[in-house]
Amino acid sequence: MYVSANNQVTIAQIEKVLRSKSAAICRALEHFEQLSEHKNAYSSFYDGEKITLFGKEKVVIFREGTQNVIDERPDAVLITVKGSADISLSQKLLHRWLYCRLEEEVRDICAQVYPFFSRYGVKFPQIKFRLMRSEWGSCNPTRGSVLFNGFLVSAPRECIEYVVAHEFCHFLHPDHSKAFYACLTAVLPDWKRRKKLLNETCVVQ
Repeated sequence: MYVSANNQVTIAQIEKVLRSKSAAICRALEHFEQLSEHKNAYSSFYDGEKITLFGKEKVVIFREGTQNVIDERPDAVLITVKGSADISLSQKLLHRWLYCRLEEEVRDICAQVYPFFSRYGVKFPQIKFRLMRSEWGSCNPTRGSVLFNGFLVSAPRECIEYVVAHEFCHFLHPDHSKAFYACLTAVLPDWKRRKKLLNETCVVQ
């Protein structure tokens, strides 16, 4: 990392500013690192690679055709690109499709969980996604939003249901108190089993 400053600014002044802004700087660096990961997330896909989609392993197959389309099958994902064998275009198409599949899955689960929380006056939150390295989701009760990790696309649906229920419970209990876990148990009685499965089968990259 480099620091740009006027020639009249002393080293001591620069160090003082860096110390006072250290937390913000670290957050910014982490953000740019995540953007870099997101940018390259699809670049590793290649023909014949095996990916895990909602807990099920599938083979990625790229091919040319008359239109851009993706066909999901029990054991494969077929990516057809119109009049082109451009692998980068195929990879980008697959990346966007995976994002849409995850959003579709998560929103469906949110809609199923929400009625429990609507009884307590919780408004349906804004749903967001981002690749994260340290957590599967986060809730912001003040802003009325929930952020989900993009890597959940590889997790079994029952594990995603656990993550959704966990984050929704934070609208009623911001901390991890006994009341929070009582709420989570009321929504999802077997949440401990699902959490264990998530930790065993998926890794936050």
